[in-house]
Amino acid sequence: MRYHEFMRVTSIAARVLLSELAKRGIPPCTALSGMRMEGIDFSTETYIDGELFEDLLVRAVTLTGDSAFGLTWAKSMSPANWGLLYQLSAVVPTFSEAMSAVVRFMPAYCDTDTFTLHELPDRFVVKLLPRARTEVGLRVKSELAMRLNWEMFCGFVGPDARAHRVRFAYPAPAYRNEYDRGFRLAVDFDQDETALELPISLAQRKQPHEDKVLQNILQAQARVRWATADTSWASRVAAYLDSAAPESLPGISKTARHFGMSERSLRRKLEAEGRSFGSLADDVRASTGTRWLTESEMPIKEIAYQLGFSRPSAFHRAFKRWTGFSPAECRARATRGPSRRNR
Repeated sequence: MRYHEFMRVTSIAARVLLSELAKRGIPPCTALSGMRMEGIDFSTETYIDGELFEDLLVRAVTLTGDSAFGLTWAKSMSPANWGLLYQLSAVVPTFSEAMSAVVRFMPAYCDTDTFTLHELPDRFVVKLLPRARTEVGLRVKSELAMRLNWEMFCGFVGPDARAHRVRFAYPAPAYRNEYDRGFRLAVDFDQDETALELPISLAQRKQPHEDKVLQNILQAQARVRWATADTSWASRVAAYLDSAAPESLPGISKTARHFGMSERSLRRKLEAEGRSFGSLADDVRASTGTRWLTESEMPIKEIAYQLGFSRPSAFHRAFKRWTGFSPAECRARATRGPSRRNR
């Protein structure tokens, strides 16, 4: 079986997971001990490296001693923990529309779609796109995702809820009876794909809780969030560097911790966009240096020191490499510009 790695997931997922572990008597300090999550503030929403989240899920299985952790966690989880995504799915009239909203706005919560949806003459199929690096990680992610979908479906349909078929793309675990009880039928394993097949009549049954006004408001909020999440990694890193003091730009190690990932992961993401951390740091210094040279009377020597250079000559060489002009030439061109325009 081929495994795929996540790029990033919202810290909401990690926060909810840590809360579940705390309920089981495992404090966050124990759950996170030795993991590369230093500096992440889970009280605010950010993004963390998907590899780290998978590692935390696998650790949860070990710490709790619950092999079926993905199933039991999904069963006990409050849907409200998922914030905007839950609110949006809760105000649409049918389960099929709720899943369409989930798929549409999932990129705001992770970098890749997690599900695909298929409407057949007699059934509505939710297919999971498995992305994991380990067998345990794949199993826990699949259990969690499919059980959450099933619980949402039961919430829409009520006591009539039933599935045509539930299948998973890995061998049956020792606790396969937990699957059968959870999904109310004999689950199939060792399948080509992981999918939940539901009666189309139930998936499209309208519920009385539809709220068109609130639905439009929440969709607008979700579109803003989606647009923000779609920003490239180069843009995110550049914005972070630009917010720091220019004389002490954070290095790649601190920047990676800020985004909840390893240095290697951050380098790989930037390389995929044709950028490097060094080039982004140079862009920030070049932009700041140009602004100070053209908009202030700060001596060039002082600008060099403010940008973190130990000698003005080093700044001179770097600035010419960045812009094609020396600092003095840049300032002179800016000074001549207004005089020509005022003639």
